[in-house]
Amino acid sequence: MDEDLNSWTDQIENFQLTWEQLIDHNDSRVSIAEKYGASRIPLTVLIDPEGIIRAYGLRGDELISKIEMLEFSK
Repeated sequence: MDEDLNSWTDQIENFQLTWEQLIDHNDSRVSIAEKYGASRIPLTVLIDPEGIIRAYGLRGDELISKIEMLEFSK
């Protein structure tokens, strides 16, 4: 969805985002956005160490609460 790599990386730095970020420039296969059903950005996908998606599309307080819950369930 983002097309300007420099703008994208500037915003990651500007907002001090410390978690993994993905960008997909390969149009010859299913894009990351299509694979995860993303219709807007940013899209949050919480994935545990085993690769299981634990939450999808959360924002704000819901996202914070879910992260805290997952941290305590380790």
